[in-house]
Amino acid sequence: MSDAVGATFTSPTVARRWLGREMRRRRLAAGVTEKGAADALRSTVSKVSYTESGKHSFKPRDLTEVLLPLYGVSEDEWAPLLEACRRSRDRGWWQTYDEERVPDRRARYIGGEQGAATLRAWEGLYADGLSQTQGDARG
Repeated sequence: MSDAVGATFTSPTVARRWLGREMRRRRLAAGVTEKGAADALRSTVSKVSYTESGKHSFKPRDLTEVLLPLYGVSEDEWAPLLEACRRSRDRGWWQTYDEERVPDRRARYIGGEQGAATLRAWEGLYADGLSQTQGDARG
């Protein structure tokens, strides 16, 4: 989704990943390198990379005081970006469990699934549990 106007983020994971992709798109459109963004933030290229890949959340202050003005984003376009930033910093229900019960690698998938509007799968040789007949289940 490249236009978040009217979008609702049902998962912090989805909001964080959308915002990261959107900020990367805007950085590239503005002709700013990762190093240029890192220098403006007084940070590292790694931080820029992690936030743009959706692994970490942006700080609202980094957006409003540095990145959005640097990328030439007009203030009337800030609302959906800041809403995604706010939502990306929420905790999902799965984050109430410890790392032993829900490892980080699984939490990313749970967060993506929580925010999914549609789930699609195709398996040519296997009928999934929801569409199996009794005969399929017997084998």
